[in-house]
Amino acid sequence: MSEPKTIPIIPLLPSYYKVNGTQQLDHKAICCFAAIGFFLDDETYFTNQKSFKPATHYQFDDMGNVIDQHRYFDWYYAPRSISFTQALDEFTHLFEKIVERSTKNQKVILPISDGLDSRTLAVALQNNKETFGYSYQFKNGF
Repeated sequence: MSEPKTIPIIPLLPSYYKVNGTQQLDHKAICCFAAIGFFLDDETYFTNQKSFKPATHYQFDDMGNVIDQHRYFDWYYAPRSISFTQALDEFTHLFEKIVERSTKNQKVILPISDGLDSRTLAVALQNNKETFGYSYQFKNGF
């Protein structure tokens, strides 16, 4: 058996492995990609190439075939009955903590659009003296 491979919960880059067969276009997978904008499960453009799944441990035989794969992490969701204000306060605290930790001692260039993402980041970064916001002017805009 060859070395096992463990894929992170949130991989930075996709990685792939080969399966038996000749390299042919996977028409079904490509149709799904065209319809929804991403591949399902471990599909790729080719029938003999598969994508490693996040949070999965793989074991290969000496020929490079997958002989075992199992997830070592599953998302957990348990809804709570809380008010909107409490949910907003918890989100704000968590989001600002993550932004602060991610940008500590770093200069930040924040492109500001008219959208919710950049506005939320702008509020979280408002006390960071090393944040530089850039936007563009558009007709009837601010």
